[in-house]
Amino acid sequence: MAFTLIGLQLAPIRANVPTPEQGKMLLGSLLILLVVILARLVWAALYMLYERSSLTGKERYQPLSKRGELAIGWAGMRGIVTLAAALALPENFPERDFILLTAFVVVLGTLLIQGLTLRPLLVWLNLPKDDLVENEVKLARAATLKAALYALKDETSPEADMLRAEYKSAPTFARTGNDLTELPRNALRRETLTYSRLALDKLRNAGTIGDDAYWQVQGELDVFEVAIGPRE
Repeated sequence: MAFTLIGLQLAPIRANVPTPEQGKMLLGSLLILLVVILARLVWAALYMLYERSSLTGKERYQPLSKRGELAIGWAGMRGIVTLAAALALPENFPERDFILLTAFVVVLGTLLIQGLTLRPLLVWLNLPKDDLVENEVKLARAATLKAALYALKDETSPEADMLRAEYKSAPTFARTGNDLTELPRNALRRETLTYSRLALDKLRNAGTIGDDAYWQVQGELDVFEVAIGPRE
């Protein structure tokens, strides 16, 4: 759609602008394209510099590396919103043809230059794997199981002892409960789930984990609760 709109508007611009002025307008548009690309690269670098200077050591993520900065800065493609803003100008707006041409050049330039080179750039940068969510899921699983064990601290029944051993031997709730037929132990499982959900909510409210990790572990707790069955 962006390319179609550009094609429909270029002919009227050429008709409205004298030939000697067309070269100047194109040169001005190319300079603005260069400024747009450089401005995003500078913004990404300055923002990451600010992020590093404001770290307290308690953040759940670390700022991007220099390679990450370059990838974010180079990913600044412009599209239909830029054209929509330019096309929305009234017909008698001052320098409307130059604004339209600049919008077209910026869209074409960023889509073709940055868009076509983004994948080779990412391959060349060889960015490390983003394992933030994976680490948060591990943290949340450990916290929910720890909370479940805490819920059993005052229980001395044989069922509680068996449940403690079950939780300690499994890294996730999804791997516990191979035998869910013993009702006394299932009642204890429901009590521990309450503590586990509270621990999970506390992690997200504190910003220790994000929504992706939260909902993944929450889903595991839901599946475990369904497996227990309804209350007697």
